[in-house]
Amino acid sequence: MLVRSSARWIQAGGISLLLGVLFGLLIAPLHLRASPDLQHFSATGHTLDNAHGFLNYWREHAGEQTLGAPITAVLEEDGRPVQYFQRGRLEQHVDLEGAPVLRGRVGTEYAEALWRTFAAPPPRTPLPGEQLFEATGHTLNEPFLSFWNSHGGMETFGYPISEPVWEYVGDEMLHVQYFERGRLEQHPLASATTDEIHISSLGRDLARLRGLIAPDGEPDSVPAEEAVVPTEEPVAAAPAPAAPAAPAPAAP
Repeated sequence: MLVRSSARWIQAGGISLLLGVLFGLLIAPLHLRASPDLQHFSATGHTLDNAHGFLNYWREHAGEQTLGAPITAVLEEDGRPVQYFQRGRLEQHVDLEGAPVLRGRVGTEYAEALWRTFAAPPPRTPLPGEQLFEATGHTLNEPFLSFWNSHGGMETFGYPISEPVWEYVGDEMLHVQYFERGRLEQHPLASATTDEIHISSLGRDLARLRGLIAPDGEPDSVPAEEAVVPTEEPVAAAPAPAAPAAPAPAAP
């Protein structure tokens, strides 16, 4: 009887231990991810929190679509806390009243890092359906214009700093346009669908160029005029065979 009672206690203890382990493995991580002040991104292994207001900004400004997942921890750049994301960068401007969170100028900085310059077109009257930005002298047309307006406009992207240009993005030649805080890509195979316009991963590419994340590949974009077609390396000519040695003179 005592043995049977002890076995029951051992069985109950084992079940309790198993439930505790399951809670630790399943319930607790879910609670961590759903915390109002903390969100973990398993795809990148980084965490977003509200120590500098980044998590609230990400949630309130369509962060999943316009920024993507965080790819670095919080860093300090130019005396302010920043965090890089796949498509951009968030900054807390402690030098401004209220210490607001703003998006970094990754489009401008990425173009400067690659020595890209964009001349403004000559002054002219905007065409119907076209928006001219006098601050930079550049224009915005469809299909980029509608996407710009519907995804945060000036706050998300800033002013255009180029006209549409052709660039290699990965292995595709795409029509793209640069903005202060990002770059838009037009994917012709998805024309007239919600996937036609993409926000480039300039946060990731800029972080790679600055050595903030592992250099596991080249930046996605290469300006069309700078793209180099690899050529076959010339093969060195084989040395000519040595002339046969003259026969030794016969002995007298």
